[in-house]
Amino acid sequence: MAKMKYSYNIELSEYYTPEEIKKLFKSDRPQERRWFTSSGARKREEAKRRRELEAQMYARRMSPEQSKHQRTFYDGYLLYSKHYHSDSYAKNTIQKYDIFFEHHILPFFTKKEEKEKMLAMRAFDEEIQDQDISYKFNEINIVVTDEWKAYMKLQGATNSTVNEAIKIVKAMSTYLFQGEIIAKNTFEFTKKLHHRKKPTKCFTSRQAIRMIRRCKLKNRFKMAMILTLAFYTGMREGEILGLDVSNIDLDNNRIHVNDQYTRYELKDKLKTDCSRRVIKIDVAVSNEIRRYIKANNIKKGLLITNEKGKPLSCTNMMNRWFKPLLAEMKLNTEMTFHEIRHTYASIQLSSGVSYLFVSKQLGHATPDVTLKVYAHYIQEENMHELDIMSDKIKGYVEATNIFSIRRELIRRAAKKAA
Repeated sequence: MAKMKYSYNIELSEYYTPEEIKKLFKSDRPQERRWFTSSGARKREEAKRRRELEAQMYARRMSPEQSKHQRTFYDGYLLYSKHYHSDSYAKNTIQKYDIFFEHHILPFFTKKEEKEKMLAMRAFDEEIQDQDISYKFNEINIVVTDEWKAYMKLQGATNSTVNEAIKIVKAMSTYLFQGEIIAKNTFEFTKKLHHRKKPTKCFTSRQAIRMIRRCKLKNRFKMAMILTLAFYTGMREGEILGLDVSNIDLDNNRIHVNDQYTRYELKDKLKTDCSRRVIKIDVAVSNEIRRYIKANNIKKGLLITNEKGKPLSCTNMMNRWFKPLLAEMKLNTEMTFHEIRHTYASIQLSSGVSYLFVSKQLGHATPDVTLKVYAHYIQEENMHELDIMSDKIKGYVEATNIFSIRRELIRRAAKKAA
C-alpha cells in the first residue's frame, strides 16, 4: 500500500490497513476524508469515538518500547481521564480534575495557542485541526515544567492553584508509568511553589459554650445539637448531617461514623479509610443526645433533618443558622464550620490529651497529619519534659565545667590535709 501523507500522532499508512482507515474516515483517500459529523452532541460523541479507536490501533500497531517513547501528553490524558472517571473517585474530585485539566494543564501541554496561530495563518485547515501537536512525554523536562508554571501564573493562578495542578499531573504521570505506558515518571521531581498556609483559626471554649447556650435560648435546638457534636467530638459537618440514630451507642458512650451527607447525597464513602471510626464521647454529651432524641421523638433515621424530615444540606445550615449566629454574637463571620474541628483539636491537645487519641477521634489518615497541623498546641503540654531535660543538661554542664572540677579537687585536697 502506498504511503499516505496524513499525520494524527502517527503516519496512518504505516500502521493502519485500508479497512481500518475506512472505519475512521468516510473515504480511504486523505484529501477526501470526512468524518460522519453533525452539529452538537453527536459531533462530539463521534469525535470521541474516533480518538478512542485511533488510540487502540495506535497501541496495537506500535511496539511497546516505541509506544512508550512516542506517547503524547494528550494520549496520556485520555487514558488517565478514563481512570479517574471510574466509580472509585468521588464526583467532586472528578469535577475538580476536569476543571484543572481544561483550564490549567491541557492548554499548555497540547500547545493550544500555537495551534490557534497556525490555524489563523492558514485560515481553516482540517489537517491542522485534527493534528495532535502536543508535547511527547520524553520531551517534557525541567525547562518545560518551569515554563508551564510561569504560564499558569500569567493566567492569574495562585501558588496554591499551581501546586494543585502539579499534584494532579504527578498522579497522572505515576499512573501511566506504573502501567508501563510511558518510559519514565516525567513529573516525579517537579517542585511545587512556596505557599504559606493561613494560620488555623479557633473558637475559645467560652465562645463555644456561649454559642450552644444562645441556640437553646432562641429555641434552635437542632443547631445546638450540631454545635454540641462538633465542639465535643470534632466530627466534620457532613458526618454530623449524615449521622444515623442507629450509629449512636449511648449505653457505651460511642458514636460510629459510617456515613456522610455531602453535595445533596447520603454516602457511605467517607473522606479517607480512617474517617470510618468509633468516637468516644463524654457522659454529658450522651445525656444531651438522649434528651434531644426523646424531645423530637426520633425512632430511626438521621439525627438531624430539615422541617420536612429530609437530610439537611450543609449550605442551608451555614446560611440559615451558622452565619446568622456568628453575626448575632458579634463574632468573626469569616469563620467557617471547619474551624470548630480545629477548636476541638486545640482544646484537647492544650489540655494534655495524647495526640494519638486526638488523631483517632478526628479520623486523620496518620498521626503525622495531626502533628503537622496542631504541633504548636502540644508545646505547652510538654513543658515539664523540657524542664526535666534542662535539669539533666544543667547537671551535665556542671559536671564537665573546668572551674567546677578545680573547686572539687581543692575541696578534696583540703579534706585530705585535715
